[in-house]
Amino acid sequence: MNNTLNKKPPTPEEVNLNVKENQLIQYFKSEIRDPFLFNTFFKKLKVLTIEDKNIVIFIKKPYPNLADFKKNNNEFFEKAVFDVLGRDYTYTLVDELTVQAQKETQKVVKSITVTKKINLSSIKKDLDKTKTFSNYINCHFNSEVYEIIQSIINNEYSHNVLFISGKSGHGKTHIISALENELVSKGKSVFVIKPIDFTNQVTSYMKDNRTDVIDRLTNSLVKEYDYLFFDDFHVFGEGNKKATKDLIFKILDDRIFEGKITIITSEKDLKEISKNFHDRIISRISSGFQTRLLEPNYNDYKKLLCAFLPSENLDENDFSEEAIKYIARSTTKSLNTLIGAIKRLGFYREKIKSSDKDVVLNVVKNILVDYVTEKEKAKPETILKEVAKYYKITTKDITGKSRKKEIVVARWAAVHMIKIYFKDISSVEIGKILQKDHATILNVFKKNEENKESLNIVVNELRSKIDFI
Repeated sequence: MNNTLNKKPPTPEEVNLNVKENQLIQYFKSEIRDPFLFNTFFKKLKVLTIEDKNIVIFIKKPYPNLADFKKNNNEFFEKAVFDVLGRDYTYTLVDELTVQAQKETQKVVKSITVTKKINLSSIKKDLDKTKTFSNYINCHFNSEVYEIIQSIINNEYSHNVLFISGKSGHGKTHIISALENELVSKGKSVFVIKPIDFTNQVTSYMKDNRTDVIDRLTNSLVKEYDYLFFDDFHVFGEGNKKATKDLIFKILDDRIFEGKITIITSEKDLKEISKNFHDRIISRISSGFQTRLLEPNYNDYKKLLCAFLPSENLDENDFSEEAIKYIARSTTKSLNTLIGAIKRLGFYREKIKSSDKDVVLNVVKNILVDYVTEKEKAKPETILKEVAKYYKITTKDITGKSRKKEIVVARWAAVHMIKIYFKDISSVEIGKILQKDHATILNVFKKNEENKESLNIVVNELRSKIDFI
């Protein structure tokens, strides 16, 4: 059988090398006037590689040696490379001795790489597989973060950097862990950096002058992982960590160049931490998208409470509405406080389930007496301030004599809110607070009854704010 039929076709890279090789030979043929010089040294040159804008050219037997040959013919080679490849390219000459030496060097390098492969386990944060989107509750305070993260999962995120800030205890760890688990389930490679261990490791390498390890570490984090997470990024800004910050910039910059996504979380927003980092790091982060977990409001805490109760074999129907309000209002320090309170309620579930609705509030208060801090009841002045803020007017407008429609409506809302929070208050006392006569307040009661449905929307909004003051 003809051996030619079994020969593999050249790869596109091999074809390109052959084309450039022929172009160089033709260039030298047209420029070198001495046929002996051309035939002896240039006619049979070989292009070995073209990488990183450098072309490696093989000359079989340069005379008198490779260094002198390059020195004597440098102008020829520079012009040839410029003509064939362009201004930005450089060249390297090699001969048989060089190639043989490089082969031996590669064997040694390969051996060193195998025996001293970079170990990233010490700086990698393990995935928490218990935190997923199946047990994550999407609320108002986390809705933007949730939406952005879903765009990453669905391959719709158009930036290379995502910066998420949020106070400790607001669910930042949960939503990020859920994202990590989701990406891994889709076959993506994920790496989460632990800030303290990362800093210690880099500092150690720097002290030992292990720049080779630093380079391999950087290359690995840039090239090998689809998604890189910097957890608690604000920690990197604490103290004098110049070497670590320089490396972070290098990793971040290279990943942006590679078109890969880097996700950064911090307890502080970018403006707060900017003074602790180089402008160039802040600039790279700013080129992406910034989002944050807001302060949860009453409705958020209530929704979370009702969602988490089943984990302790409880249900919102086991409580009175007043008891639910009490728990939600009394655990606003953080989501962890809320979860802790729910676990405590779970321990006393039988007592709660056996209690009548009219006494369950007191049962809950006794269970949580040493665990939560009960908030003081809202004051009339506070209610007026929140109503004024809601309608974008002043408290003086509410207590004044203006008959503008928006102020009159705000006045009605203020009367209604005071009556909600102070059920036993008389119309005379409300009149004193709003500086209105008794007849005016009675008329407001009548108007509020007529506009009950539309007023309820305002009430819910205002209560979510007043309850959290």
